[in-house]
Amino acid sequence: MSTVAGLTYLSSVQELEYIFSHLLIKDVAYDSILRRRRRELHGDVGRILESMAADTELDISAVLAYHFTQAEEWSTALEYVITSGLRASEEYRNEESISAYRRAISIIVEHLPDRTEDLRESYKALGDVLDTVGDYDASIEAWRENLNLTSDILERAVAVEAIAGIHFTRGELDRAESLLLEIESWLEADNPDHDPVRARLADFRAWASGVQGNLDEAMKQASAAVEVSRKIPQDDPKNRRVLGHSLNTLAMVHYASSDYEKALETYNEALEIARELNSTREVAVTEGNIGLVHQCLGRFSEAVEAIERQMELSLEIGDRLIIASSHGELASSFKPLGEFDRALHHAQSYYDISLELASTHDILISLGYLASINLDMGDLDRAQELAQQGLDLARGSGFEREARIDLRILGEILKRRGELEAARQALAESVEICRSITDREILPESLRILGEIDILLGDLASAREHIDESMAISRETGSRLAQIGAFIGMGRLHRAMGDTDLAVKNLEKAIELCEETGIRPALMEACREQGEVLASVDGQEERSATLLARAEELERELGLA
Repeated sequence: MSTVAGLTYLSSVQELEYIFSHLLIKDVAYDSILRRRRRELHGDVGRILESMAADTELDISAVLAYHFTQAEEWSTALEYVITSGLRASEEYRNEESISAYRRAISIIVEHLPDRTEDLRESYKALGDVLDTVGDYDASIEAWRENLNLTSDILERAVAVEAIAGIHFTRGELDRAESLLLEIESWLEADNPDHDPVRARLADFRAWASGVQGNLDEAMKQASAAVEVSRKIPQDDPKNRRVLGHSLNTLAMVHYASSDYEKALETYNEALEIARELNSTREVAVTEGNIGLVHQCLGRFSEAVEAIERQMELSLEIGDRLIIASSHGELASSFKPLGEFDRALHHAQSYYDISLELASTHDILISLGYLASINLDMGDLDRAQELAQQGLDLARGSGFEREARIDLRILGEILKRRGELEAARQALAESVEICRSITDREILPESLRILGEIDILLGDLASAREHIDESMAISRETGSRLAQIGAFIGMGRLHRAMGDTDLAVKNLEKAIELCEETGIRPALMEACREQGEVLASVDGQEERSATLLARAEELERELGLA
């Protein structure tokens, strides 16, 4: 193309693209050409660019889509529009991808009505990308259009499962379950081609059961999903993806059951498959889940590293639900380290995005994080407000299991306020929910706080029972956070019982674990308790003063003084 008089220049961005040096020059030049001639020129330019690009690795599908669309050469235009949408999707340029697939749909509907298969695939791709960016209503609409264009059982199952997943995210559990039952009614028991769908349905049910607290059913479904997935020929990447997803779900159930080492082993197998398939989204999800396991095992530096990798990948692909989860997981990593400002920032971001996405389960979890962080920061009023908001939402939705967290937080708040009977009632209800869903993550902490309330009420026998159980569970699960809480609780119990030696021994163990894991708020608490115990022991005055001074220093460092 001529560059005389500075009318055009070769773009430095792309070797094959020329642009006008001023938009007004382009408009005047373009408007002076008759429409028919414009179409011819666009067609000519498109073919020239096709020829030039054939010997390069440049992807100019979007440029070719533009020229052939302007040339009204609809079949060729459609090919390049779809290709440009696929390229944008693969590179997680989500808005470009959405725009391309919508143009493809428009071209087919208006000019190529016989291209039904392309129309179906375009709606499918559009629904998937819209789900990624959190535009759930538009995603459901696209998936329904896709569903209307096929009678193939497997294709219909994919569409209905996607719609069910959105309903589940929104907390519309009954609607999700009815859609799963619809899919099941289509499957043929003796048809191995339907096994991938069966595995995905079992995954879905395992996840739903786990979130609702039915861990026995979750384990049954997740194990069945993995069993079916392993039988599917693994030379097909789609089947490898199904297996990876099933392993991720099974690991989630192990995690929810507090079997952290088994969870880590299973997550690592899933991560290997995700990396093998170059599946950025699955790598991101699995990295975050591995971070949560490291959290429970007290490996907070490893947890933060894994979750930050998840955040980086989720931002790259623009998946807002994973971005939200990443914020939540970072909040729960920074909180025990006493980095309250960072924890509060991430918890608030988690809540804000979850609210925008109308993801009920994530809203509940984020409210729990916000309440817990405010509690640790000493803002009891704000913590109580947030915990009560979460409790009301949990009881009014299909996620009542999350009430155990809010009840635990409310119990601690009421204990600090001196409302011991109300605190005891809240903690007893939290314990009851934990037992009913076989939850061993929250149960030790609820039992420990309940035991400390018993101490304040003078019921030392009941306190011993509750704190002993808290200690036993924390040791079984290997949760460092739970063990630290149990050792502090045990120290307080023995102090109340007048057994100074055992009080000192347990509190010293708590201090050692806090120093090992970097958990500063609990370290402050344990140092203060130990300092107070030693203050009454002859010859331990200096050690007592050192510990109390250290507790005060930590209080200042944490911004709590």
